[in-house]
Amino acid sequence: MHDEKGFAVIFVVIGAVLLVIALVIGGNFISKSPNNQGTGQPTTSSGNFQGQPHGNEGGSSPKTYNQNAVFYNEGGIIIEHNFPSENNLSSEESEMYVYNESDLEIVFTKTSMDYLIDGVAQGGKSGTWELFPTASSWEKIQYTNIGEQNYDGAPLVVEPGQKAKIHYHYDVGGVNHESSSNHETQPSIEGGQSVSILLVFTRDNETKTIEQTLEK
Repeated sequence: MHDEKGFAVIFVVIGAVLLVIALVIGGNFISKSPNNQGTGQPTTSSGNFQGQPHGNEGGSSPKTYNQNAVFYNEGGIIIEHNFPSENNLSSEESEMYVYNESDLEIVFTKTSMDYLIDGVAQGGKSGTWELFPTASSWEKIQYTNIGEQNYDGAPLVVEPGQKAKIHYHYDVGGVNHESSSNHETQPSIEGGQSVSILLVFTRDNETKTIEQTLEK
């Protein structure tokens, strides 16, 4: 009788141990199952990820840069240029976009962009500066007339995460842009195109000058 009771106790203990092991294994499996990942504490990450511009926390899609149009990419500052008749521009417009993905503000003190056809500068240009809160936003927060010639007026500031557009109109072939109401009346472009760009900006008390000629 004592032996039978002893065996019964051993079986009960072994059964309890096996039950505990089964519960532990089953609990670990459930916690690791992909269908149950949302039941625990959320995982957070910080920092800038590739393809997401700094300061773009507003929920809008980040800007997708046209790598063929980018002519300057250094220290978190990206500048791209679009020739006339590109990117929905008319044959009398050309523009640059500046994206500040750095952690410091950049201050432009001079901008200039001459447009040439077969080496001949096209006159009668006017220019505007537009500022947007994020790289993907099109809601202007600043609009400045930067004139027909070189601009060296009040500093033009681009804070971290912001986007700026430098836009010029030209008198292509002697036809003033104000007389062209739509793309059908605008002159066609024949010949080799190029732009001569001059930009001067400061960041963290360091001045940078960009002088570059782009050809199409």
